[in-house]
Amino acid sequence: MKQVDKLTLRIQGTLTRQHVQQTDPLYFDVPEGITQLNIVIRYHPRFEPGQPFPHQISMMIFDPTGPRCEISRPTDEGIVMNEAYASPGGTPGPIQPGRWRMFVLAHRLMTSGSVDYEIEVGMTTDPITIAPRSLSPGRVAPRGPGWYRGDLHAHTIHSDGSWDIPELAQFMRDRGADFMTLSDHNTISGLMEVRSLADDGLLTIGGMELSPYFGHSLALGIANWFDWRTIDGQQISMPELTQTVLASDAFYVIAHPMAVGEPECCGCRWLYTDMMPGNAPAVEIWNGYWADYNEDSLRLYYSWLNQGHRLVATCGTDISNSKFKTLLTLLHRNRTRIIRMTGLFRITNPKNPVIR
Repeated sequence: MKQVDKLTLRIQGTLTRQHVQQTDPLYFDVPEGITQLNIVIRYHPRFEPGQPFPHQISMMIFDPTGPRCEISRPTDEGIVMNEAYASPGGTPGPIQPGRWRMFVLAHRLMTSGSVDYEIEVGMTTDPITIAPRSLSPGRVAPRGPGWYRGDLHAHTIHSDGSWDIPELAQFMRDRGADFMTLSDHNTISGLMEVRSLADDGLLTIGGMELSPYFGHSLALGIANWFDWRTIDGQQISMPELTQTVLASDAFYVIAHPMAVGEPECCGCRWLYTDMMPGNAPAVEIWNGYWADYNEDSLRLYYSWLNQGHRLVATCGTDISNSKFKTLLTLLHRNRTRIIRMTGLFRITNPKNPVIR
């Protein structure tokens, strides 16, 4: 680590194949009185000549108390965090003094050589003159028995989507959705906003897509940030992480278990041998447009049923922009219960929806 001046740090490093799917932490210290951080990660080359996919590198930032920002798709502009505002993927709040941690995550390196990176951490002590954004949860009136149409898997600019949360919500309204979820990768930075958009016509449910290296999953109806790493960088076992999610009164779904894997879709295929399906209560059998991997996911689901597991089957668009034209999930509410295929969902509080 090289200190360039009093308020700017630059951290340089090199990634090779041995760093793929690792979680080694980097550290930097924030002194008292810092009001804002500007963090940029740049890496070169972005592409390897002759390869079909670019390198895929992301970064996770922890303050001394826990997760603070996920940078799913790094840009040259980087991210900003202060007590009133955070770039998409991060949460606003005071800049805590002390030791911060960063994880540079090499999901895909399309080279036998190396990729160089540089992280610039800018710190300022200027007063923050903007007020924090005030968002209150929308109110949703209870409804009676009936079929409800919506979606259980969606992304925005808070991770790898290309639209913002209001655009996603309007898309759902325009297609007659009764409910929707937000499930950005490894972040809950959009939860307050999506909840504020709920009304009698649209129930909005907070969630996240846990996206480690060996399989993705959905945590739906959450209020807290869950991470698949410990603060020192150890990867948490998936059964333990699943139980933590379920213990919070949230719902857990194995996402697109038979999706195309490396290198096209890093981490997308479910490879956790101790979670087949383990303590997971649900599996997503239809993801996006119908494709061969969905048929394979359905076969896997049936095989688990035949082994005696009782599992909910779910569907989700995995939508990230307006090109997707349909919604996948139909739920039926019968008194206090919502039924989807073989499983039961229960919305316990429309102000802070929880699915069980």
